[in-house]
Amino acid sequence: MCLKIAKKSQLHIGCWNINGHKNKGFDKYSDPRFVNEICHKDIICLIETHCSLEESLSLDGFTPVHLTRPKSKGTYKRSGGISIFVKSELRPGVKFLEHVNNDYIWLQLCSNFFGLKDDIFICYIYNPPENSSYTKSLREDIFDLIEKDISKYSDTGKILLAGDLNARTGTQVLDFINNDESLDNIPVFDKISPDLNLPVRYSMDEVLSTRGKSLNEICIQSGLRILNGRTPGDFTGQLTCYTPNGSSVVDYFIASENLMENILFFKVHKFLGELSDHCQISVMLKIDCKIKNNVDDKTQIPPSTYIWDETSPQEFQTALSSNKIQNKIKEVNDNVYDNIDNFVSDLNSIITEAADISFKLKRPKKKNPKHLNKKRQPKWFDISLTGLRRQLDSKEKLLKKFSKDPIVRTSYFSLLKLYRKTRKQKLKEFRRSVMDELDNLHENNPNKYWNLLKDLSKDTNKSTSPDIPCNTWGLLRGINDTRQINLSYILSSFLILYLTGVSKQRGLIYPQRYEGGSVEVCTDPFQVLMSIC
Repeated sequence: MCLKIAKKSQLHIGCWNINGHKNKGFDKYSDPRFVNEICHKDIICLIETHCSLEESLSLDGFTPVHLTRPKSKGTYKRSGGISIFVKSELRPGVKFLEHVNNDYIWLQLCSNFFGLKDDIFICYIYNPPENSSYTKSLREDIFDLIEKDISKYSDTGKILLAGDLNARTGTQVLDFINNDESLDNIPVFDKISPDLNLPVRYSMDEVLSTRGKSLNEICIQSGLRILNGRTPGDFTGQLTCYTPNGSSVVDYFIASENLMENILFFKVHKFLGELSDHCQISVMLKIDCKIKNNVDDKTQIPPSTYIWDETSPQEFQTALSSNKIQNKIKEVNDNVYDNIDNFVSDLNSIITEAADISFKLKRPKKKNPKHLNKKRQPKWFDISLTGLRRQLDSKEKLLKKFSKDPIVRTSYFSLLKLYRKTRKQKLKEFRRSVMDELDNLHENNPNKYWNLLKDLSKDTNKSTSPDIPCNTWGLLRGINDTRQINLSYILSSFLILYLTGVSKQRGLIYPQRYEGGSVEVCTDPFQVLMSIC
């Protein structure tokens, strides 16, 4: 295996409150646009996932950590939830630290791995609304818990907070002590380092809530600075949350003052209302890191498979009846074997050769790592939905520009409601049509039957990479090499195959068994034969 050392100078860290992974039956994890918005980050956190561990998203090339809440006793629905994805090649430099509850989590970026002066401690937070029943049920306020951790971790590294804090911090409100260099001669303030010459923080949300005041006080006491509204990429304090009742800034990145020199930019991403009422936010950190990439990463492309159609049983029987195959069968019958493995190997080669003659091969391609998480729009997402989404994109830009205009807001949310209703209807119609087709195809066209089942499958958030790790591939071959098949098993299989004609029935009902089978690794040649005849 050849290792290539790649230098990495920037680390892109993102955070997004997705407001639930499902909306009116539509799973956002299956949306190509949603996946594309998050898969280009180095570290990304999804907040308010509202899902169980089984429903959690899986991204190729990322190592996930999922935090979930139990279902509510009253509504039996899930709320909250945090999912963190770290690029696999960066995972050795990231440690996940202890946390008291599942509404926040600490990550440690190791300085020796990322080429930093000090470790960076990242805390992803979801602070539920102040008046919610869940907040009232908590024994200790989340801000209080985090403040204790900040005090502990700031002694050994730098702090970076991110998430939906449900706090509105106002505009031009100080989150540091102004002119604190004049306090140098006062003994009480000896241990306080003077603040850097930071620009005033602006915000398009002028409201200062109770939680916002608390957050500003935490920043002053802990030497943290809010990046929104004062960092390259966002000097105006762009709005991060849009609802029918109004817009606000509640999603933040907050950093230690001595970490500001490592921050290249802070960005509030475009508003995508069909996916979430929150905008994604991200920062770019300056690092000096060397990543080990596998040029030949020891993955094995699955072997070629045979394509099955309605004519395949007859074509395979014709191939078995050809002079070439009949001569080989005669040679096997005439030969006296002293080793059962040699007999099975010769028989297996005859079956495979007959299949090569009669079937077309489907050769899988090794995927480009850059396209591992690339998804296509589902079949039910037609031109009408595409047109509505374009209109929605246009109105989202207007809403972001004229967020206080009631006409623009009403127009946007009316169209969003229509889009979601139409999307739900299209999905429902598609599933109904597939179910109707399945009733007729089970016996008449099994190949199309299995393809329709794939289209109907909801398991779209799982890893789709076809490459098999080298150790797994070796294990499969080892099982194949050590498999014991005795002579009585072979003779009985032939007898059943010849007398009952099971092969034809199995070929009609279970063609996918062979299509997913291996040409190179065949653990049971007779099961393959029964599947394709």
